[in-house]
Amino acid sequence: MNFIGYQCSKCGVQYAAADITYTCPEDGSNLDVRLDYAAIRASASVDSISSQREPSIWRYLPLLPVGDPGNQGTQLRAVGWTPLIRSGRLAEGLKLKAMWFKDDGRNPTASFKDRASAVVVARAGEIGAKTVVTASTGNAGAALAGMAAAAGVPAVILAPSTAPEAKVAQLLIYGAQVILVDGNYDQAFDLSLEAAQEFDWYCRNTGYNPFTTEGKKTAAFEICEQLSSSGADRWEAPEAVFVSVGDGNIITGLHKGFKDLSELGWIDHIPRLYGIQSIGGNPACSITHDGRQHFGRSAARWVTGVAGGKGNGRGNDCRRRWSHSGGDPHTGSRGYLRRAGGGDGLRRPRGGGREGPGGI
Repeated sequence: MNFIGYQCSKCGVQYAAADITYTCPEDGSNLDVRLDYAAIRASASVDSISSQREPSIWRYLPLLPVGDPGNQGTQLRAVGWTPLIRSGRLAEGLKLKAMWFKDDGRNPTASFKDRASAVVVARAGEIGAKTVVTASTGNAGAALAGMAAAAGVPAVILAPSTAPEAKVAQLLIYGAQVILVDGNYDQAFDLSLEAAQEFDWYCRNTGYNPFTTEGKKTAAFEICEQLSSSGADRWEAPEAVFVSVGDGNIITGLHKGFKDLSELGWIDHIPRLYGIQSIGGNPACSITHDGRQHFGRSAARWVTGVAGGKGNGRGNDCRRRWSHSGGDPHTGSRGYLRRAGGGDGLRRPRGGGREGPGGI
């Protein structure tokens, strides 16, 4: 394991791994996990990873801040290594040389968020956490419930009472303790932080726990490896990546993954990152275009399955990541995002959130 500490994403102050857990004590900003790149170069290579038979995110253990979580044969070992699907018709219609879709609906709970939850659950085991808690409107909670069940770790999910019944049912099926909050996501988020502190639980909240970013970055690793020829000494990075934004943690995770590979010399450029949000719930886009210094707690008129508000989340960090990659955020109307899911024979999977077609 090559985890050596944290660095504040805003002020740049570095901390030892044992000194802190969630956010920067100086300014409350998000933390980035620091890895020992020299040690990784000495112990791993593109070839050593590509030659593995592990069909999951755990093939990238040298680039992760956790050790092998064990639990062979469970869904904790089935997260990631999802297919990269080439779309010829859409590429031709858009006059692109090539275009691919990353199908993370193949993950155990059918969500990209399984990546974050898997790494958080692995971290929980390493620090001896007895219970993992999160606030969720559905997908993040389901991902945590599924990964925690696989590892035999109790999970507590705080969800707004307005959360869809089908998503609440999914949490219960995995055996999580579900607490419905008479309020919105922000209030559930605050209660989860209070519960974590009061009961010494480990908090998985996205845009808060830095290990969620480390899980989401594995999609960047897979994209580059899957685009590359067998036997190559470097991986191929795409020119651009389009993705739905949520609270910004997906953008941060993808950028962190591409940055890790760039620092190691395993890719020759960082792709431009483009994020898509609904006009009615676009805090990450607003912070970039309007120059706001904080996400704020503005309620979204239309919640796309991704909660509006979400505290400060990764909004400030998103602006820096977009700027560094040369990309930009964009917004779309509800109807536009709905129509986006119907092109090229693609359909949103049953039970999937409305935010999924954003990248399309």
